[in-house]
Amino acid sequence: LYSGAEAFLHPQEEDFGLTAVEASAAGCPVIAYAGGGALETVIEGQTGKFFEEQTWESIADAVLHFERERYQPEAMRQHAMQFDEIRFQARMRNYVEEAWDVFSRTLCEPQKAMQMSIR
Repeated sequence: LYSGAEAFLHPQEEDFGLTAVEASAAGCPVIAYAGGGALETVIEGQTGKFFEEQTWESIADAVLHFERERYQPEAMRQHAMQFDEIRFQARMRNYVEEAWDVFSRTLCEPQKAMQMSIR
């Protein structure tokens, strides 16, 4: 359904905006409310278009001035790939490992200082 659509209308504010990423992955541009997760998942002019207010007038204006031919499906797919499950897991793993390293160093430094002062 996404790949055959003129655009995906995303008028709500969400924490992440998974449906906008799904549309982009299918090569479908997104017309999104400029708030929440859409600000992280939609790139103005490349993967979609933003509207500023959650009013019918603002949405209608965005839809009426939307130009589907300006968007390249392959570029939208490539952008969506950064939110791929495998990449997400790798980024999450790296984040946790880095946080653990910082925590471990912070936890161990006072103990090392005490050991050195005892000697």
